[in-house]
Amino acid sequence: MIGRLPDRGRGLNDAMARLFLSPSAVDDVLAGGVALDVMQPRSRAVAELDVERAIAAVEVPILVRQRPHGPFPARGAPDDPGGRDGHLVLIDRATHLVSLVRPDDFAAAVLGAVAELEARAARRRRTAARLGAARIGAARP
Repeated sequence: MIGRLPDRGRGLNDAMARLFLSPSAVDDVLAGGVALDVMQPRSRAVAELDVERAIAAVEVPILVRQRPHGPFPARGAPDDPGGRDGHLVLIDRATHLVSLVRPDDFAAAVLGAVAELEARAARRRRTAARLGAARIGAARP
């Protein structure tokens, strides 16, 4: 229905941005332009998305960020979205534009995930180095 408006929803989009975002965030959002032509197909695609099946297909660590009572279910433990190698981060007072509404909390969540992945990589390197040293030692007469 929004796409049928004379401005295809641009006025509604801009009004919502001004209602929920800080003035500087509104400037950033509107400066990038608004892809009005993709809003309706995107909304349909999201409505049809099987989140649990999509998460089950992912084979890398997952960081799910959402507001409390957000739209995406997390099966199993809150730390393990979809029973996969994941972490659920709830960001209070956030909307779906969390990076604009709560930029510091969003950045902290992303940086925390990066730090965890770096720590895992360091552990793997240490383990590989120990195993390599053990193999070399076992090969000596």
